[in-house]
Amino acid sequence: MGGLEQLAPLAPSGALVTLIAFAVLAVYRGWLVPKATVDQITAANDRVAAVQSERLDDSRSREEEWRAAWTAERARGDLQEKQIDELLELARTTDAALRGLKTAAKGQ
Repeated sequence: MGGLEQLAPLAPSGALVTLIAFAVLAVYRGWLVPKATVDQITAANDRVAAVQSERLDDSRSREEEWRAAWTAERARGDLQEKQIDELLELARTTDAALRGLKTAAKGQ
């Protein structure tokens, strides 16, 4: 029984060594990270999120500007097409009137 009494004081130190070894392993493997590092990573993520949000807002505003420009150009094109159709109709009418006057002048 003398041997068992001699091993009793070693048990807590063995558990302590195991705990310290596990803590060192956790730090080495990245399972355990200092709070300052976590704060830096969180701050960096917040900055990245802010920049991404700003870029997304800029992208949406550019998209709206392009859509408004496209709509305005489309309306301008429709108006131009309508004006060209009116001018062509006027040209046809004028041509028909002039041909009618020409045939009427020949007939007299």
